[in-house]
Parts: sequence; C-alpha cells; structure tokens
Amino acid sequence: MRRINSIFIVLLIAIFFLTAAKMNNGSRIYSRADCKIQLSAKGLNKNVELKMTITNISNDVIKIPVFLFPNDEEEFFGDWFEIIDKNDEVIEYEGKQADIDYEPGKVKCLILKPGKSRTVCLTCLKKYYKLQDGKVYTIQYLGPLGESNIVEFNYL
Repeated sequence: MRRINSIFIVLLIAIFFLTAAKMNNGSRIYSRADCKIQLSAKGLNKNVELKMTITNISNDVIKIPVFLFPNDEEEFFGDWFEIIDKNDEVIEYEGKQADIDYEPGKVKCLILKPGKSRTVCLTCLKKYYKLQDGKVYTIQYLGPLGESNIVEFNYL
C-alpha cells in the first residue's frame, strides 16, 4: 500500500509540473540565436512598406516582447535599422532612444512555436529616418532580435 501511495504522489507531482509548464506555454524568453529575420521593402507614394518576418529557428517555444520588433502598432525605441543611400551615406536615426528595462512576466509578448513565423509591417520609416524623395536605399535590421538580410528600395 505504501508503494502505491508513493507512486500516486510522484504522479501527482509530475502532473503538477506538466500543468504548470503548459500554463506558461512551456516557453522561454528568446535569445538572438533563436530568430531568423527576413526583410522585404518597396517604395510607395512617399512612403516605404517594410515587411519583417521573424521565424523561430530554435526547438523551443519562445517569447519575444512586442516592443522589440518595430511595426505600425507599436512605437519602437531604438536605431534598429541600418539604412544606406547609393553614395554609402548612412541615414541617421531620428526617433526616440530608450534603454528599456522590463520584467518578462509583465510585458506583452509574441509567442512563437518552433519553425513558426510572424510578419509585421512598418510603413512609418520616414517618422524615424530622414529619407529623401527619388533616392535608392538599402536597409538591414540590426536590432535586438539579430541581423536580417539586406534589401534595396526606391523612395519615390
């Protein structure tokens, strides 16, 4: 009878830990090595449409605080893009620069399962970088999630 009670207690403990892990989505905070960043960009009527796809290349479910990737719904607070014109002039970032300290359990996070992606769109680059009409630029994401490919766009 004692052996059955011991097995029962071990099973209850195991169920508790499995349930707790499932309630936390079994996820962990991302690291730079977890993410692949892919950009695409095109100039549109005095604006730029930049699409950024974040793919979880790890074997774990990861949490990424939403303020770490720029999109039209969340303001971003860092010079996370390198934009260069055809004369190799770097376009300076003119947005807010903030040192963000956060507690992982208290911020809104994107949860990505292994192999899954999320694409965000950013159309307000002009708000953060001084782009000039009629110029051709290259852009690369060099932010807290890692480095992206380099893409070219015409700013019309």
